[in-house]
Amino acid sequence: MKLGSEANILTPSDFRPCTLIGASNILLGNVSEGYEWYQKAIERGFKPDSYDNELRSVYMRCNKQIQKELKIDLLEKGYSFSWLKC
Repeated sequence: MKLGSEANILTPSDFRPCTLIGASNILLGNVSEGYEWYQKAIERGFKPDSYDNELRSVYMRCNKQIQKELKIDLLEKGYSFSWLKC
């Protein structure tokens, strides 16, 4: 997280540090904070389609408890990805 934060400071217009920090937060169970970082990434040019793919990748790497929480949260937010129905 520290290196991602430093990269974010050094490259304030690049979305990559934001996606790194967002994914790390979700993997650690800080789902809301992870979403916030992904939103920053989108504002900096990260494509929404790429977000969908990356979110799936992060979801698949989460432990079962975080997957459960993330799934509930995404469904409540109106996401209907086919991979969420697993």
